[in-house]
Amino acid sequence: TPTGKTALYSLVVKRAPWELLPGVTTQAVTYNGTVPGPTIRLKEGDTLRVAVKNELNEDTSIHWHGLHVPNAMDGVPGVTQSPIRPGETFTYEFVAPHAGTYMYHPHINSVEQIDSGLYGLLIIEPQEADIPAFNKEFSMLLGAWMVGSGETSKGMGMKMDYNYFTINGKAYPATAPWTVKEGDKVIIGQKGVEPSSNNQQVNPFAPRFPGGRR
Repeated sequence: TPTGKTALYSLVVKRAPWELLPGVTTQAVTYNGTVPGPTIRLKEGDTLRVAVKNELNEDTSIHWHGLHVPNAMDGVPGVTQSPIRPGETFTYEFVAPHAGTYMYHPHINSVEQIDSGLYGLLIIEPQEADIPAFNKEFSMLLGAWMVGSGETSKGMGMKMDYNYFTINGKAYPATAPWTVKEGDKVIIGQKGVEPSSNNQQVNPFAPRFPGGRR
């Protein structure tokens, strides 16, 4: 049921240095200069409006992975929309259809851009409170990187020599700890971002949570 409320976000797609762990910095493709991009959060039935500005020298888009959205908002250039050209801004707008933990990422030049850090988390909370309730929430976006090899993953079928693996953009020991107390009820959302040779993303683990959230 639409709530009549609107969640507004602005994303700038740009290259920026990103530290995977102390002493290891790579040139990333980012939303707003961070990996992952900002977490987008709203409630089921809210309208999401996201203005996306492309500051790359190549085309991009946003696909809302696993989410049922109007075709024109699905972010697949050549099929559902024109690509967002360098210097252009495109606004995505749709009603959040169902609760869950999802991710957003490009669907053009996707292997190269995703391998370089261009992805983010989208959390849609249920209109009714989760039962049982929880008092701690954590999310993980798992990524893989090729650093220092002089290679990119541009093109299908290329060998992907990943040498760093990250949780929320950081490799161990720079990963952030989770702190909980005995008796806490914890909800965890996990998504994996690793393009395969056919330009698809894999979600190695998608736990089901109270209230139907994933």
